[in-house]
Amino acid sequence: MSAVERLLYSVLSQYYTAMKTRLQYRPKWVKNVFMGLVWTAPIFLLLESVTMDDANAHFRFHSSVFQLGVIETILLLLASLKSPGYCADMDGEEDVEKASLLNKTSNPGVQRGSVCKQCGIKRPLRSCHCSHCDRCVVRFDHHDVVINNCVGYGNQHYFLLFLLFALLSSGTALFLFFVADGSSHSFAAKLYAFVRYVVLSAKVVYCVVSLKEMIPSVIDNLTHYESVNSYKIGYLKDDNFRFFNPFNQGVMKNIAEFFHLSTDWMRTHYYCLMDIPNHPLRVKGLEYLQQKGSQEEKKDAKMEICTCPKCGIQLYRPSGATTLQCTCGYVFSVKL
Repeated sequence: MSAVERLLYSVLSQYYTAMKTRLQYRPKWVKNVFMGLVWTAPIFLLLESVTMDDANAHFRFHSSVFQLGVIETILLLLASLKSPGYCADMDGEEDVEKASLLNKTSNPGVQRGSVCKQCGIKRPLRSCHCSHCDRCVVRFDHHDVVINNCVGYGNQHYFLLFLLFALLSSGTALFLFFVADGSSHSFAAKLYAFVRYVVLSAKVVYCVVSLKEMIPSVIDNLTHYESVNSYKIGYLKDDNFRFFNPFNQGVMKNIAEFFHLSTDWMRTHYYCLMDIPNHPLRVKGLEYLQQKGSQEEKKDAKMEICTCPKCGIQLYRPSGATTLQCTCGYVFSVKL
C-alpha cells in the first residue's frame, strides 16, 4: 500500500507543479474550486479504496472504485495538461498568417475569414478567442474552470472520457458508502462521512451537468459554444437564415470526428462558409460570382482596346469615352 501511495503522491505533486503556473494569475475562488473538486475527490477515492479492509463484503466494489479512480486521474491529467489545439499550432498556420499580412497569396481561403482582434492571427471557422488563456483555440468548446484549461479539438475527447469515468467512480463510491455498514457513531466519523458525501455529490452534479451539455453537441457535431451562440454564427445559417448544421454527417461519423478518427481540424483550413462543401449559402455565393463574372465579361466585350501614342500601353476604352488618360500621364483622344 505504501508503494501505491508514494506513486500517487509523486504523480499528483508533478501535476500540481505543472498547473501552478496556470493558476498563478487566476482569482482565488477559481483556485479553491479547482483544488476542491479536482484534487479532493480523486485522492479521496484512491486512498479510501486502497485502505479499506479486503475482507469486507464490498471488496469487489472497492477494487472497481480504485480502477475507475486511476483511469479518471490519468484522463484528468491529459485533459488539463494537453494543449486544447491553439490556432498558432495549426500546420501551415505561420505561412498562412505571413501571406495574409503581406497580401501575397492566391489562396482564396486566406483572403477571407476574420482576424482576431486580441492576438492578431487569421482565425479559421469553429475557432474562438479564450479570454482566460488569451489565445485562439481550434474547435473551441468552452473554458472549464475545474481542469483550468480550454476544451478544444486537442483535448475534447480526453475531457469527455474524464467526465464519464469521474461520474462512474463517484457514483459507485456513493452507492458503496450508502450500503456500507456504519458501525461507528462517533462525531469524527459522522463529520468525515458528511464531508465525503458533500464532495462526491458535488462531483456527480458537476459531471452530470457537463455531460448533459456536451453529449448532445457531440452527437450533432457541434461545440458547446456553437450550440449556445448559433443565432449569431453565420456559417450555421441556410439561405433562408434559419439554423443549419453543415457539419452533421450522422451520429457515428460525428462521434468518429470527435475522437479524431476522420476530419483533422488542425490541418483543415476553413476560413469562411465558402470553404464548406455543399453549404447552401456557398451555392448562392458561387451563383452570384458566376453572374458577376458573366456581366464583367459582357462589359469587357463591349470595350475597345486602344494604344497610347506615347508609350504604347494598351488601354480599355469604355463605351462612349472620347478621351483616355494613360498611366504615363499622357491624355489622347479616340474616335468612336
